[in-house]
Amino acid sequence: MEEDQQNQNKNEKPRYYATDFNEIKENLSDKEKLLFERYKEMLSGIIPADDAPSLKTLLNHLKNISQKTMKLMAGGKLDIQVTCPKCGKRHCFIKVDNGLTHCWSCNWSGYLEEMKSLLGKGSGKVNGNYYANAQKKQQDEHKAKDYVPMLPDDFREIDAETRSWLYPIYPFKTQEEQQQFIDHFHPANLLSRHPKSRPLITASELASLQSMVQRYIQAMKLSPDIIVQEGVMCAWMKQNADDTKSEDPKGVEMVPAIAYCNYLDGKIINVKFRSVQQHPITGEWSKLFCQVSPTKPCAPYGIDSINLLRPDAQPIRQLIITEGEKDRLTLMTCGFPYVLSIANGASTNIEESHEAFDEWIQQAGEIIICGDTDRPGRRLVKLLIEQYQTRAKVTTLPQGKKDISEVYDAFGSREVQRIIAEAQGISDADIYDLSEHKEDILDIMMGNYDRGYEVGMGGLTDGIFHPTSEGGLIILTGRPNSGKTDFLNCLMAHLMYHNQKRVAFFSFEKPIKAST
Repeated sequence: MEEDQQNQNKNEKPRYYATDFNEIKENLSDKEKLLFERYKEMLSGIIPADDAPSLKTLLNHLKNISQKTMKLMAGGKLDIQVTCPKCGKRHCFIKVDNGLTHCWSCNWSGYLEEMKSLLGKGSGKVNGNYYANAQKKQQDEHKAKDYVPMLPDDFREIDAETRSWLYPIYPFKTQEEQQQFIDHFHPANLLSRHPKSRPLITASELASLQSMVQRYIQAMKLSPDIIVQEGVMCAWMKQNADDTKSEDPKGVEMVPAIAYCNYLDGKIINVKFRSVQQHPITGEWSKLFCQVSPTKPCAPYGIDSINLLRPDAQPIRQLIITEGEKDRLTLMTCGFPYVLSIANGASTNIEESHEAFDEWIQQAGEIIICGDTDRPGRRLVKLLIEQYQTRAKVTTLPQGKKDISEVYDAFGSREVQRIIAEAQGISDADIYDLSEHKEDILDIMMGNYDRGYEVGMGGLTDGIFHPTSEGGLIILTGRPNSGKTDFLNCLMAHLMYHNQKRVAFFSFEKPIKAST
């Protein structure tokens, strides 16, 4: 009998309470800690349940204590970061509203025992497998059995040929700085060792290139200090020439470009070149670009800014993920130090691109997704939400603005800061403020709206179906032989006779009359 009891205890899953996590326990009063200990003793039979309030009543009290404490710790966020009781690493997160837990280091998932009754009632209305499902991408069953995850050390530096294209955007401050640049980007034996490299351009050519790229930076209202800090450079990039007057109409020409260099451990691991030519009539900037990356997939742009080994590393309270390199620099210009840009824009495979840096990204307290409003941008936002659902908040841009750079250009840095500050958690994404629809509500209250066409069966039926000239989809369903077809025939006849509307009828069941 005793042996059976021991086997049963071995097979029983461990129970975790708020006091099993030091970060929460430190925020509890001594009296609250004693209540948790009393409950455990009552549950194990050390203290008879008759000597204290019932287990159920006490458990409910502990639930309220845990939720109140975690809400204070979260400060408005969806979850709190704690030390995992399994592996001892501080990569474990607990959802405030229902106590679900997940560790991103050892992949352990569970819940707080006292909050078990809230499972399925929290934001997202999830069950106990919620966090385990969040790891689905990293455990993709379609990957090869011999697949080995990417690590930061797998990313290689760009080759000497690509480095020979690059130049600083602003003049060198000292001779020593200039010499260091030449030694690394244009060493004396460069052309002999790498014949495809480009020779060092003249001082006048460099000044001309710098001037054109500086004009672009000024037009984009980007901070020169941020440009220098982030190692953004300039280059001459090739562009297909399509000039019928040229002797070589299908050849190439060199155009000025800004070079967004992505660094890892201080080395450039990929570069995106974007032309800075401006159309003389429309004033639009060229969208021509090319990217060089010796490692696939490309790492997120700006990844070195959250490197775990960066000097003077501080806790990252907030990490912003955006779509474009310029958007990243815009956000940094507006005062946000930790920003990543998606490597290949909306077409990026988020899981593969971020895989090597998952631990780096997980150190952030919250993740703000600041995507574009066009269709590819919205798709990217959706993918990022799926990847970082537990901590993500999403920005809302003003109507008519495609990205955060357009917002900055039109309204300035304060509006950008407001948008980031008011980013909504995923659970709040479907909550609308009535003030956002004030005009529409007033129109409906005053009767100024499209009432649609009468369907001939009274005001109630008209209000339910509400067919209008704007189109839409109305689905009518019911049990067999309940009169669906007769009802629709009557409705269509009324629309044709009283409203002069044409109706096309398509059915898989109604027999086709034989032609006479």
